[in-house]
This record gives sequence, structure tokens and C-alpha cells, in this order.
Amino acid sequence: MSKWIGLQGTACLVRERETEVTARLPVGMVREMAAYGDGLTVAAEQEIAARFDVCDLREIRDGGIWRTLWELGEDHDTGLTVDLHKICVKQETIETCEIFGFNPYELLSGGAVLMVTWQGEALTAALLEAGIHAAVIGFITDSHDRIVIRHTTDGVKARYLNRPGVDEIEKI
Repeated sequence: MSKWIGLQGTACLVRERETEVTARLPVGMVREMAAYGDGLTVAAEQEIAARFDVCDLREIRDGGIWRTLWELGEDHDTGLTVDLHKICVKQETIETCEIFGFNPYELLSGGAVLMVTWQGEALTAALLEAGIHAAVIGFITDSHDRIVIRHTTDGVKARYLNRPGVDEIEKI
């Protein structure tokens, strides 16, 4: 994936509910977050992805990363395993979502892109070289299970990805 999930939703939350956010977070941070939604484009990722064997490229929009992953599995009739800790999310998005009791993984994420390729490491390196934050977050599987793993002090924990509901931004 490229960029960070929830930036567009974070900007919307900050703009719509500025008083509530500034009561809990520093004003300078809030101003910066309000601008997250400006100029979100996926053109650079599309251009770079064209040089790799990308079989699917999706902007992560309504419903956030969880809906995008769910739809990817549905559309390709496949399963997937995703490492929760590798999904790119800014701390400011997490903190803003905590104010409203929202899930950052189900938040409007325009500008972030999910790409499927066998050349994940090479594509990630090319994106990083171009100054675009990116990470390999998981892999496609032969099963129909959509698994999210996370690393804890007790080892690796796995859970099934739930069918996504409405985008968190719809709750404001």
C-alpha cells in the first residue's frame, strides 16, 4: 500500500468537528491535519505501478482499508492475510479517531492505494525512492479466509476480517 490510511477522513473530522478536536489535541497539529485532504492524488503510484506486474490497483476510499481488502477478496474470489502493524496509519489519525470512538481502519482514505503484485518489495522500494510512503502489508492466499494478524508479547494473534459496515465518516 502507499501513503497512509484515513488522511482524508481525518481532514474531514477536523474540519467538521474542530472544537472537539482542538479541545484534545494541539492546535498546530489540528491545522496540519485539516490540510491532509488537500491534493490527494494517486497519479504517481499509478505511473510507478505501471512498471511492475500489478494485477490490481485500488484507491482506498469509503470504508477504509478494511472495505478495500474485503472487496479485493470478493472481486478475485480469494483470501488474504494482512499484518495489522504494517498498515500505514499516522498517530494523529488514531488519536482523532479515539476522540469520536471511530475505527481508523474503516475511515475514508482517499489518496492511499492498495496494489497487488508478485513484486511487492521491488514496487515498495520504487515508491519509497520516489518519496511516496509505502509498505508491503500482506499477501493473497488460496483460501477464502480474510485474516488480519497482529504481533503481541504472547506471539502472533490472528482474527478474521469482518464484513465492513458504513464508513466511519458517515457517523458525524
